[in-house]
Amino acid sequence: GVRVVSREAAVRRVATAMVACKEAAVEDGRDVMLVARTDCRASEGLDEAIARCVAFEGLGADVIYAENLQSAGEYRALRAALSPETVTVVAQVGQVDGEAYSDEELGGMGYDFGLWGVRALRATVHALIADGAPEADFAVVRAAVGFDEHGRFEDLHSCE
Repeated sequence: GVRVVSREAAVRRVATAMVACKEAAVEDGRDVMLVARTDCRASEGLDEAIARCVAFEGLGADVIYAENLQSAGEYRALRAALSPETVTVVAQVGQVDGEAYSDEELGGMGYDFGLWGVRALRATVHALIADGAPEADFAVVRAAVGFDEHGRFEDLHSCE
C-alpha cells in the first residue's frame, strides 16, 4: 500500500515547497507551479483527503488533487470543498464507477485536467503479458515497473 504521513507533516511539506517557489521567483524570476496532492483517501477516508486538499489550497498551491477517490460523488464533494478558482486534477489510475471519465464528464464535475498516464502504462504492461484482460491489474503494473522496490528504498531512506 501507500504510506501516508500525518496531515500536519503533509501540510509542512507543502508549506516548505511554497517557500521554495517564492524563493525561485525572487532569485531569478522563475514562476514555479506547485501541484499538491494527497494519497490518503484509501487509508484515511474521504473527509481526511478533502481536509488536506483544503489545507493545501489555503497555503496557495496552484493545482490540487487527491488520489483514489471512489466515485463521481466523491469527486464532486472534493470539488465543492475548494474554491472554483482552484485548479483541480483527476488522476485516473484505474476505473472509477466502472470506467474512466471522459474530458466532458470531468469538466462537468468542475475539474480542469484529467491524467491518464498510468492507464497507458497498464495497457502497455498488458500487451507485454497478454492475458486477455483489457488492461493489466495495477498490482501487476506495480511489480513490472518496480514500485515495490522503490517502496523498500523509501523505507530504508525515509524523510520522516
